Amino acid sequence: MIRTVQISLVACAMILAGCESTQLAISPSNSQPLGENPDVLVLEKEHRVSVELLTPHFSRKLDELPSFSITVENQGDDYLILSTSGVRLMSGETQVPSYSLEEYTVLVNKAIDREAEEYNASQAATAMQTSSVQRTDAIRDNSQTIAQMTAAKAANKASARRQSSIRLKQDLEDLLTIHQLNPGESHTGLVKFHAEPIAAGEPLTLVVFVAGEPYEFSFKVAGISK
Repeated sequence: MIRTVQISLVACAMILAGCESTQLAISPSNSQPLGENPDVLVLEKEHRVSVELLTPHFSRKLDELPSFSITVENQGDDYLILSTSGVRLMSGETQVPSYSLEEYTVLVNKAIDREAEEYNASQAATAMQTSSVQRTDAIRDNSQTIAQMTAAKAANKASARRQSSIRLKQDLEDLLTIHQLNPGESHTGLVKFHAEPIAAGEPLTLVVFVAGEPYEFSFKVAGISK
């Protein structure tokens, strides 16, 4: 019976051209084998590898990086060693380097610190508005309405920031380092790539090496019309 170790495996990248918010689209090539779930690509040789495209639209923003969920099942009689060195992303003929745990940790910590600073600034602005001295009932009523609207917007932004921080921290916990996969087990890990070499119009190929054998998944990259 297969024992599944569920961690979430995500391969992520950033794009080269355009500003941070410019989006590109990824989609599987038509010839890819599909599993029972139409969103999951599956290749089975001695072992079984599946890939799910999680972010069909992506950009350079940290929370919009292109993501793939990759699962490896050990169907052999010996253990396997999984690591980021066994996962390769190619844009055309150009290899896209992966992020190390240390590199991605720096990015996440910077994003969390920035979110905290923005939250503190919005809280201070709200406090200044609500504490201002009012001269007439009309002005006071209008000021209270504005303060309530400002407070509601700040609360919504704070909630979104908390959710974003939670997701980023979860990514850090899920990063693939080195894992031993015993017979009958399946495992997933998080792999993120620098995506400056990723270009629209070039084929994007994700290759997972298992016991030295390549499992190749092909995708198309296109710009998004606005």
